[in-house]
Amino acid sequence: MGLLDTSPVAPAQRYLNVPQSLSVLDRAISQRQYRRASIVAVGDSLYEGTAATAYRSSLVPSLADALRARFPTTGQGGGGWTGGLGTIGSAWSIEGGQGPQDFIPAQTGTVTKSTGATAALGLGRRSAQYSTAATQTYAAVRCTGFDIETANAVSSGLSFTYSIDGGAPVSVATSTTRTTLTAATNIGDTVLPVAAIPADWYPGVQLSVEVSGGQVETAYIASISGLNVTVTAALTKTHASGVPVGAHSNGGYITQVRGLAEGNHTVTITATTGTTVLGVDYYLNDDSKGVHVYNAGHAGIRADQLLSTGATDHWVQSLVARKPDAIFCDLIINDSGAQTTSTFITNLTNLRARINSEMSAKNLPQPSWVQMLPYEVNNATGRFNGVPWSAYVDAVQAWANADTSSGGKSGIFVVDGSRLMPRSDATASGYYDADKVHYTNAGAPVLAQRVAAALPLNGTLA
Repeated sequence: MGLLDTSPVAPAQRYLNVPQSLSVLDRAISQRQYRRASIVAVGDSLYEGTAATAYRSSLVPSLADALRARFPTTGQGGGGWTGGLGTIGSAWSIEGGQGPQDFIPAQTGTVTKSTGATAALGLGRRSAQYSTAATQTYAAVRCTGFDIETANAVSSGLSFTYSIDGGAPVSVATSTTRTTLTAATNIGDTVLPVAAIPADWYPGVQLSVEVSGGQVETAYIASISGLNVTVTAALTKTHASGVPVGAHSNGGYITQVRGLAEGNHTVTITATTGTTVLGVDYYLNDDSKGVHVYNAGHAGIRADQLLSTGATDHWVQSLVARKPDAIFCDLIINDSGAQTTSTFITNLTNLRARINSEMSAKNLPQPSWVQMLPYEVNNATGRFNGVPWSAYVDAVQAWANADTSSGGKSGIFVVDGSRLMPRSDATASGYYDADKVHYTNAGAPVLAQRVAAALPLNGTLA
C-alpha cells in the first residue's frame, strides 16, 4: 500500500516510495515513450458505460484521458484526442438498453452475439460469430492504425476481410496453425508426440485431435517438453500417426493494421466463410508507446461469473493478448448485492489467480492489480442484504494487506473511491444518475481524474 508522494525530491528517491504492488505498472509508465503501458479494465457496468450518453463520456475512455494527462507521451494522440480509443467490442451487453449505443457496430447478415455472464470469448465475455457474408461496420474513429481480434478456428479455409472507409477488402485467414502426431496414441495416454509446436500453443490451450471419420477429440495442454505435449486428462480415443492436431477456437488472435493517414476511419469486417470477431483496438500515433486502457467491462457481472467456467472458457486469453502491465478491477457493486464479504474476497482471489496463471503461461510478468473501489453506493434499496458498504471495503483492504504475492509483499493496490467522491445518493452533485448507482457524463471524468491522481506512481521519462 502507499500514499501519494508530492514532495519535491529526486526521481530516484521518489521511486523508492512506489509500493511493490504497483512496481510493474510504474516501470511500464516510466518507459512509455518507447513501449505501451497497457492496462485492462476488468469490471462491470461502470466500465461498459451504463448511464453515459456517449462512449467517450464513459469511465474507461475518461480514465485513459486522465492517466495520459498525468503521464503525457510525446507524439501520442492527435486531433484533440489524447491517444487511441482502445477496445471497441463486437458485442455489448448494454445493446438496446441503458448506456451509450454510439460505438456499437452496425451489422448485416447473421451475426450471433454472445454476451451472457459466462460467455466464453472476448474481453468482458463479449463476442460475435459471423455467418458467411455477414458484416459489422465500426463507427468512425480517429486513428492511425488498429488491431482486429478474432477467435481462430481449427477448421481450414475460414477467413474474413476488412476494408477501411469502404475501400478494397483485405483478406485474412483465421485457421490456426496445425501440426500432426508423429506416433499413434492409445486410450489412456496423456502425451501427444507432435511434429512441431505452433506459436499459439501453451498450457491451458484446448487442442483438437482428429479421428477417422472427421471427428475430433479435445484435449487441454498441461505442459510442453520438446515435441511432447502432456494433456490434462487421459485420451478417450485412439489416434493414428500423422493425423492433424490444432488449437481450438480461442481468443487473442490479433491482425494488425498500421500506417493509416491520421483521420476518422471506418472499419468494415466481412466473414468470407464464417468467423468469430471479438473487437477492434484503435491507436492514434501510439501503437508502440503511451498509456493505453482496454475495456473488459460487462454490465451486471460479478467476480464469480468472470472465473473460468471450464476448459472451453477462453475470455482471459483476450486479456493476455493486450499484455497488461496492470489490471484495474472495479468489481464490488454487483458482488456486494449477492455475495458475503468472505465469498467476494474468495472470488476476487481466484479471478486474480486465473489471470496471473494465464499470464505466466505466456511468459508474461504478473501485472499490478489495482482494486478500484468506486464511490460508496447507497441507493436505499437494501441491495447489500443488511451488510454495510464499509464491510466490503474493509474486506478488500484486508485482502490487499494480507497478500504476499509480489516478492513477499502485496501485489494488490486499493483505490478507495469513497474517499475521493461523494456517495451515490448525492445526486445534487451532478455526478450520479437517478438510479443512485451509476455515474453521469459529468461524474465519469471526475472519478477518473481522482483515481489517476491517487496512484503513487513515479512515471518519470528517461
